[in-house]
Amino acid sequence: MRKMEGLRSEQKARAGFYTATNIINESIKSGLLVDVDESFRTGQGKADLVNYVMDGTIPLSKDWDKGLSSSQIVSKAQYTLQVMFLGIQLEIRNQVTIKPDAVKEYNKIRDIYKKNGGELEY
Repeated sequence: MRKMEGLRSEQKARAGFYTATNIINESIKSGLLVDVDESFRTGQGKADLVNYVMDGTIPLSKDWDKGLSSSQIVSKAQYTLQVMFLGIQLEIRNQVTIKPDAVKEYNKIRDIYKKNGGELEY
């Protein structure tokens, strides 16, 4: 019985991964992501975007801002806000349920970004 539950869980995770990957790939093919940094169309940026759309995973550790300079915090927060912003837009466009804590987490990171001198509007 546990083996069946494990297989179902794995199948659900794979389905989420494939759905997220297809959303990103279709957005790239349609030119929707043409105006964003190229890293979101290939490599690590694309992987971070897929992970965010799949299950809300952001590219930050729990205490990511501890022990960093303000410029390092701004850089990490800015990248993460870009991932989250693009991910949320793609979720809305593709009628994917936005994760319950997404807006709260987004606002928290944006506040840390601003507090440390981040100047872009998100």
